[in-house]
Amino acid sequence: MFGPTKIYFIVFGLLTIAGGLMGYFKAGSTASLIAGSISGLLLLVAAFLLPSHVIVGLAIGGVVALLLAAQFLPAFFRT
Repeated sequence: MFGPTKIYFIVFGLLTIAGGLMGYFKAGSTASLIAGSISGLLLLVAAFLLPSHVIVGLAIGGVVALLLAAQFLPAFFRT
């Protein structure tokens, strides 16, 4: 039932970690590395919580997704 959501959270989490690593290696940004790693790990935790703790997994994934959107959408619309 939550298979696509779980896959989405896993892919989103891995891409978020990769983005943090890219920010660190390209710009030397330790903040990018830390924020990307924490956000990505929380998304992966949310994915693996889905089968047994649906509400907690969806809440964690939703909150992280909203926080990332709030961080990056304003910059996206400015460019």
